[in-house]
Amino acid sequence: MKTKLIFLFIFLLAAALRIYNIEQKNLWFDEIFSWHISDGSIEQIVAETSGDIHPPFYYLVLKLWISFFSDSIFSMRMLSVLFGLLSMIFIYRISDKIFKNNSVTIVVLLLYAVSPVNIYYSQEARMLNLNLFLCAGSVYYFYELISKTSFKNGMLYFTFTLLAIYTHYFSLLIFFTEFLIALIFYFTKGKDKRNLINFSYPLL
Repeated sequence: MKTKLIFLFIFLLAAALRIYNIEQKNLWFDEIFSWHISDGSIEQIVAETSGDIHPPFYYLVLKLWISFFSDSIFSMRMLSVLFGLLSMIFIYRISDKIFKNNSVTIVVLLLYAVSPVNIYYSQEARMLNLNLFLCAGSVYYFYELISKTSFKNGMLYFTFTLLAIYTHYFSLLIFFTEFLIALIFYFTKGKDKRNLINFSYPLL
């Protein structure tokens, strides 16, 4: 019970730090670009991002978000806050899997909660926090798939990884690192070769 209260406090602290003064700064160029792209039709979003360095998934999510809420500064930046907070779920799970120690996991979550870098990007209407959430999910389900081959783990890994790549191309670095680890794991541990097939799907 005490541990759960600590986790709740850290989550609320993270939320407060990310929402505080979220409207203080005006939209800057990249955020205006996010609004402009997401204001188009789905076909226009896909067409305009085909020549851009960023793929379309974030803009599609932002378009959906705006359709339910609004295109105010607060609303658009709250989407980044949401994914910044949701990332804590996977950060918790990854830390718990690796360290198996609540005290260490609490420290990890606390460091993330007060991270100036993530607080900064949580107050921008850009794709970085969505990408963080998806990459964290990819890493978590990669760990799960390495540990236990199953259709569910394979599909979740595939989904998070593919959406991460369609959010930010730098996610390919995460994917290739995972694939390299999977190769090493397969050849040294003799694990099920179906894992290699699962890890290769996002390349398609």
